[in-house]
Amino acid sequence: MPASLLGAQSGRTRATTFSVPAELVRAAGLDLKTSLVRVEPHRLRALVVEDVARYPGSARPKINRRIGAEIQGRTVLRTLEALVSAGGIVAVGERRWPKYRLA
Repeated sequence: MPASLLGAQSGRTRATTFSVPAELVRAAGLDLKTSLVRVEPHRLRALVVEDVARYPGSARPKINRRIGAEIQGRTVLRTLEALVSAGGIVAVGERRWPKYRLA
């Protein structure tokens, strides 16, 4: 493969990263928008924890909007409930509109 198609390389050992030229991606027809609809559960948990760390005292709809509005609200609610039961985050308020913060 010609060197011009390989893209740039940064780093030398374990931290080596490679980039693919945009022209190659466009030519392959891979310039579609990404979506979080089928995000994996462990990645969703990481997104929620990071959002709660940055914006403590947030309600579920605001968390959902910031991490990705295309993710179903029920999925975000299940993730929040799992994190609360595991002790990773704390829910302040019980029934209506609980606010979440790190434990």
